[in-house]
Amino acid sequence: MPWTRFSLARNLRLLFYTCSLALGTVSTWYFNLRYMAKHEGAFSVSSFIEEAFVSDASGSLSADILVAAMVGMFWMVAEARKLGMRHVWLYLVVASMVAFAAAFPLFLLVRELRLAELERT
Repeated sequence: MPWTRFSLARNLRLLFYTCSLALGTVSTWYFNLRYMAKHEGAFSVSSFIEEAFVSDASGSLSADILVAAMVGMFWMVAEARKLGMRHVWLYLVVASMVAFAAAFPLFLLVRELRLAELERT
């Protein structure tokens, strides 16, 4: 197992990020697929956003996630450049096409591995 060379704390972070990546992908796509089934297999971004703000509660959650995702993606690009991480665009694509709840843990997982690599040099 490649993680055996890391400290317990780093292994726990890697495990947490991996589980969060899986949870963020599965949980968001569960609802995305339900949305598409309700709309005969189609996915309309404008309709999806409109439905996300259908009530005050859902609007609050949606605005919260949108702002957090925007700030998070800005930070991911800056942090990736600072650490010399390649393919930073991939996280932005995953955030747009899968979910920010998948992209952010993926970024943190790869970032943790990059930090370990930098510590070895």
